[in-house]
Amino acid sequence: MTAVKKRKTPTTRTRKRTVAKVKKVAQFDRPTSVALNAEIRTAVEAIAKKHGLKLTAGGCRWLSVEFTTKLKLTVIDAKTGVDQAAKQRWERGCGRFDLKAEWFGGTFVSNGKRFTIADLKTRARRYPVIAVTDDGKRYKFNAQSVRVLLAFGS
Repeated sequence: MTAVKKRKTPTTRTRKRTVAKVKKVAQFDRPTSVALNAEIRTAVEAIAKKHGLKLTAGGCRWLSVEFTTKLKLTVIDAKTGVDQAAKQRWERGCGRFDLKAEWFGGTFVSNGKRFTIADLKTRARRYPVIAVTDDGKRYKFNAQSVRVLLAFGS
């Protein structure tokens, strides 16, 4: 009679972790800075989405040993989807251009396109009103023309 070999019970194998080696930064240059900025933006986008915020990421600056990036998070109204910072800027600065606070988010038609008032740039004296088309493209308007267009309700 031949002896049957006992089969060993499978043991749990420990998996080797394959961690990508991250290159330590000795000094900043253009490719390193751009890659780092993209990585930071991706990480912060996940956090912004989790908390219901809007992320506006700017460019980056660097010296050989220093890196700076600009990120701005703004509160978005959950019901209407309106940027609360833009609404607040409109309410604070609309009187300066003889506009009404309730006109924020109002729509008007100019050159056959429908525009929605989205922001107010008080430092831009000629074209302070920012309006957005239905496809999301932003345009700037003179305060006088916006008053006329909203007054006639066109």
